Amino acid sequence: MQLGQADWILRPQRSTFAAIMVKRFDGKVAWITGGGSGIGRALAMAVASEGAHVVVSGRRLERLDEVVAEIRETGGQATAVRCDVTDETSLAEAVAAIVAERGSLDIAIANAGFAVSGRVEKLDAADWRRQFDTNV
Repeated sequence: MQLGQADWILRPQRSTFAAIMVKRFDGKVAWITGGGSGIGRALAMAVASEGAHVVVSGRRLERLDEVVAEIRETGGQATAVRCDVTDETSLAEAVAAIVAERGSLDIAIANAGFAVSGRVEKLDAADWRRQFDTNV
């Protein structure tokens, strides 16, 4: 039985599909802040699956190392760089480290975030400042 053209498009042979598959971020270096957990981790996994070398950053190096290991286990490329996005020196050092190691920085995803919780009347200016400094 021979498949028609529409059947081939809907059910390509694996080798044919692999041959024409182009990953969106092949050869790119992507930096994801807050990449150690939550949305940042999910972004790192997704961007790595699209072919980018992903650099995850955050304050907790052990979490970043876990994400890097998970990406590598799935065949992706990843590196961890410790960075506190509220500290301009830390940001500059992270960018310099990425460019020194990878040769470029093509994509930056500013994902790091912080939420203040509690009753509004019980929060002080330092709580709001910390949230603003991290998220904006």
